[in-house]
Amino acid sequence: MTTTQRILLFKPKFIEPVRAGTKLQTIRPTRRFPITVGDKLSLRHWKDRPYASPQVLIREAHCTRTGPVRISHDWVVVDHRLLTAPEIIEFAKADGFEHPQQMIEEFATMHGLPFSGVLIQWGANV
Repeated sequence: MTTTQRILLFKPKFIEPVRAGTKLQTIRPTRRFPITVGDKLSLRHWKDRPYASPQVLIREAHCTRTGPVRISHDWVVVDHRLLTAPEIIEFAKADGFEHPQQMIEEFATMHGLPFSGVLIQWGANV
């Protein structure tokens, strides 16, 4: 079986959580060429200005799970299942946010709500 290497870029605020292994997932808009379980992930950030500086490797990992995700002002649906309030708290923390409201505000600002996309999770370094 051949695995494909996929690049995921992260904002500066997520560099340390990705490096430390406390952020093991990301939520992204649906991709033209989807990431699939088993793909090798190259998790990176821009050294300086995006597109005008080199990319820096944070870590490498393998994709362990993907699935649809929807986020609104007061609910989160993962794999077509509505999360409970405690699950939303854990979900936001797993994505690098201290509180679900921070996650919701970021998606509202960047993509608008309701947001539909894909959850990508990874495990240990390659």
